[in-house]
Amino acid sequence: MCATPASASRSSATAVSSTTSSPRASPPYKVRYVQVTLNAPTAPLHDDHVGGKGHFDATIEGIKAMKRHGVPVVGCCVVTKQNAHLVGEVLTVFKELGVRQIALSRFSPAGYATSAVATLLPSRDDLMVAFRQADAFTVEGGAPKESAMRISCTMPVPPCAVETEEIKGVQFGTCPIGTSMQELALGPDGKLKNCTLHRTAIGGVADILDPSVDMLALLKAPEITAYRKESPEFCKGCLHEKTCMGGCGAAAEWVLGHARRFPDPVVFQHVDDEFSARLEAERADPKKRRLEVVHG
Repeated sequence: MCATPASASRSSATAVSSTTSSPRASPPYKVRYVQVTLNAPTAPLHDDHVGGKGHFDATIEGIKAMKRHGVPVVGCCVVTKQNAHLVGEVLTVFKELGVRQIALSRFSPAGYATSAVATLLPSRDDLMVAFRQADAFTVEGGAPKESAMRISCTMPVPPCAVETEEIKGVQFGTCPIGTSMQELALGPDGKLKNCTLHRTAIGGVADILDPSVDMLALLKAPEITAYRKESPEFCKGCLHEKTCMGGCGAAAEWVLGHARRFPDPVVFQHVDDEFSARLEAERADPKKRRLEVVHG
């Protein structure tokens, strides 16, 4: 959810209920939008993606409730190997619910989700299917202006894997780490990271509240300032080397062991025989076919 303060002097904790017919109270913040994810057009696959029954129906009802109360809703769909061919149907559901702005993501493994890389990591062909279906919902893709969607891809997509120039209506971006557009991520444990997906704490600092930590020096650490100086060997000499940088470094770190020495797993699966064979072996293992939810 994204919100901005409506008044600096208001401090009461109030909220808008998404399950009742009227707001509980007038919210103290002006809500810019609430982003809601649907990973499939029907309950079984969506619920399987998020790890439990009943989530799809609750999500649909939540969207309807927010729309009734005038809360702006942005739709999101995480493209995986399992749902790439259904992206058009997911967007149709959002469209019928009156949601026109979409954050189209793609599965980029980090944390415990790395245990489901083989099951969920989309291939180049999977991504092309998904993006082409999404493009058809945009003005540039031929949709009528009055009903067209605004769609952006929230994860970097290496142009060597997907010819993004063919997808005219979907806005693509690149990883902002090491640029003025970077948004650092501070975890509840006090670790400062390059983004929410990265594994390594900047400067190796376990907690930025430690009195001995020099925050100004930390912001000049090599993990930030030198991040864009190193590229995966596979990417050397590529026209997009300095902008793409091999895709998602966080995913490369979690799955392959280093954020800058390996390209994004979505690329590496197509260029490294050993990694490709590992994925195929895991796909043949029924124990690897579903992401187990961690309850804490």
